[in-house]
Amino acid sequence: MNFSHDDIRDDCLEMLVAFEPSDNSVFGVKVRCSPDGQEQTRLVYESASQRVSIEREQSSLNPEVDHEHCTVVVDTDPGEVLTLHVFLDRSVVEVFVNGRCYLASRIYPERRDSLGIELFARKGSVRIRSLDIWRLASIWNL
Repeated sequence: MNFSHDDIRDDCLEMLVAFEPSDNSVFGVKVRCSPDGQEQTRLVYESASQRVSIEREQSSLNPEVDHEHCTVVVDTDPGEVLTLHVFLDRSVVEVFVNGRCYLASRIYPERRDSLGIELFARKGSVRIRSLDIWRLASIWNL
């Protein structure tokens, strides 16, 4: 499953998405995606290990940029909805998970067209309970 919304292409946004995961599923959100997928940053949940990661190996075409993953374990109850509250401000990605855990990372996409957003499932199934996205003004434009 992949779902992208062509009307929403930005590098400054707030996103609130609630997922209903199945057992043994892997899914998430891609941000700062180039149209051909060459650059992208993936926010990934693995239900078996209850890990949320910011996967950065494709975040930038620049080989000198840090491409290590950032990961946190989220203790969820069976059947609990997984909520990702994402803030994206150009090179900053912040993810609040179920109001209990937090991840943050810097990314440095090289391409000017790396602005896409996509929902995906790598394994298993997932239901999207809700999705809200707001465009934000950059904090750097004050």
